[in-house]
Amino acid sequence: VCDFTPLPLDAAQMRLARLFRLLRVVKLVRTIQGFESLVLLMTSIRASIGALFWSTTFLMVLQLLIALLINQLLTDYITDEREPKASRDEVYRMYGTTSRAM
Repeated sequence: VCDFTPLPLDAAQMRLARLFRLLRVVKLVRTIQGFESLVLLMTSIRASIGALFWSTTFLMVLQLLIALLINQLLTDYITDEREPKASRDEVYRMYGTTSRAM
């Protein structure tokens, strides 16, 4: 059923193999301890993605509202025929549309 024939390795070779296996485990533990700060950093980044999304969204909406306000405030100046055409064109080129004002 089961054949229990002795292995061709003696006890010294087995001890040496165990020692090498133990050294590999110790090396792995040292490597993991060396990356503790990296793991902490990656965990922090993953945890803050939601806050990053909402703060970016808030800032984009705020920038859009300010661009709309600038656009509305400068519309009278851009359409005023009494102002010099070159300066009105410059203001329109910089702030005339919402996308340009952003």
